[in-house]
Amino acid sequence: MRSFTICQVALMLMTCCLHAATVLAQPAQGTKPQTDRWAAAMEEFALQDERSPYPEGGVVLTGSSSARLWGVEQAFPELDPPILNRGFGGSTYRDLVRHAELLVLKHRPRLVILYSGDNDIAGGRSIESIQGEFEELTDRIRAELPEATIAVIPAKPSPSRWELVDKYHALNAEIKNVCGQHEGMVYVDIWPAMLGDDGRPRPELFRDDNLHMTPAGYTIWNDAVRELVQAEQE
Repeated sequence: MRSFTICQVALMLMTCCLHAATVLAQPAQGTKPQTDRWAAAMEEFALQDERSPYPEGGVVLTGSSSARLWGVEQAFPELDPPILNRGFGGSTYRDLVRHAELLVLKHRPRLVILYSGDNDIAGGRSIESIQGEFEELTDRIRAELPEATIAVIPAKPSPSRWELVDKYHALNAEIKNVCGQHEGMVYVDIWPAMLGDDGRPRPELFRDDNLHMTPAGYTIWNDAVRELVQAEQE
C-alpha cells in the first residue's frame, strides 16, 4: 500500500475542497448566470445623468410603464427644473428597491412620485411581499431624504387586468395605510376618477391594449399631482 506524508494528505484535501467549491459556484447545466434585466436601462439613465446632471430639489418620477409613458415635462412646463422621469416599463417595486440610488436618491429631490404594483400583482406576487418591498423602498427614501415628500399613485384599474381587481384593492389598501402612518407620504387616489358609473374602468382612458393610458387618462393623473408638484414653485 502506498503511504502518504501529512503534507501530501493535506494538499489532496485542499485540492478536493477547491474543486467542490468551483463546481458549486458554477450554474447548473443548461442554465444561464443571473443577470439584471434592467442593466441596459440603468446604464442609459447613468449616461443621461452624466451628460446632464439633474439639480437637487426637483421632482423625480419612477415606476413602471405607466410612469415611463407619462409626459410630465409637457404636463408641467412651468417647473424649473422639469420633472425627471425615471420610469422603466415592466418594472416592479423589487426593481425600484434594487436601483433606488440611481433612480431617486442621487438626485436628492424634494418630491418623489412612485407608480408601481401593477406588474407585481399581474406577475403573481403576494400582497405581503409587494407591501414589504414598498415599505423597504419608502423607508430608505425617508431615511436618506427626510425633507422630501413621497407621493404614491396606487396600482391603477385597467380593463385588461380587471379579473385581479380584488388583489389590486387589497394591495392599495395596505399602501394607503402605510402612507397614513408617516408624515410626508401622500396616497394619490386616482381610482374614483378612472371608474365610470358602472364601477369599471372608463374605456376612453385606455389604449387598444386596455392596459396603458390615453392622454385622457394622464389628464386625471396630472390633476391629481398638480398641487404637489407645484408646491414651493414661484
